Amino acid sequence: MRAEDFLISLTTLPILFSALHASSVVQCGKFNINQFENKAEITDLDEHPWIGRIERSDKDGAYAFVCVGVLIGSRHVLTPAHCVARVSPEAVHLIFGDWDASNNNTAADCDKGVCAPPGQLRSVSKITIHPDYKERDHQNDLAVIELDKNVEFSEYVEPICLPPAESVTNRSGLIVAGYQIPEGRPDNSLAYRRHKMKFEQSENTECHEESWSDVICWTTDRNPLSGSALVEASGSPRKYYLDGIVVVSFNLLGYHRGCLSIRSHLDWIRQNTSQ
Repeated sequence: MRAEDFLISLTTLPILFSALHASSVVQCGKFNINQFENKAEITDLDEHPWIGRIERSDKDGAYAFVCVGVLIGSRHVLTPAHCVARVSPEAVHLIFGDWDASNNNTAADCDKGVCAPPGQLRSVSKITIHPDYKERDHQNDLAVIELDKNVEFSEYVEPICLPPAESVTNRSGLIVAGYQIPEGRPDNSLAYRRHKMKFEQSENTECHEESWSDVICWTTDRNPLSGSALVEASGSPRKYYLDGIVVVSFNLLGYHRGCLSIRSHLDWIRQNTSQ
């Protein structure tokens, strides 16, 4: 090999390795325009792949699905503090990539002739509750969960992007993705599948009087589980960003909910998710 050929090879190696590394990095906030624009209440298998299930064990060791967790990286999850407060990490596990919560997470979920691989079960190594969390009035109702090991990214398990610091002035077109509480229809398997709900900001004065600066009031005709994600689609290329998580309901006529604003807590989240 000539010296100049050898030098060219050395020069191109970093570029090659950089390209290979870039191809292996999963981007956050995967966006699909067809899924975004359809009117379906139940998501596709690979839609909103950052939505996970939080399960807690009781005194007999049986696990129950209690809240939604939102994946923001390979090992970190956001959820309301009230879902995991006063619970040891050993009593909690999470499941990602499991579209249908009514069956065993080791079973493959299928829809429209397509089947996803079984969900990924992860134990918890650490739970960090926001230091200013106040359970009684849901102030700073936020926790970071650190998994015991990284999830394996695929089209069915991916993180969502954290939002930019700038606030959203026009909240039209936002979506709440997660699971809903199957009230009154526990035997309806559709109630346990991953849902998406149209976001409509609430102008109800009681909701705003009871809420706080970091809570976004909204209304819906359904009953989302705590931790369900309020997501916005923006940017170029368009991506999903986590705008909030469902933390509270209000005893008003109809379904009124409060979402904790993620923008209000970006610094704290980054401090507690840095590797």
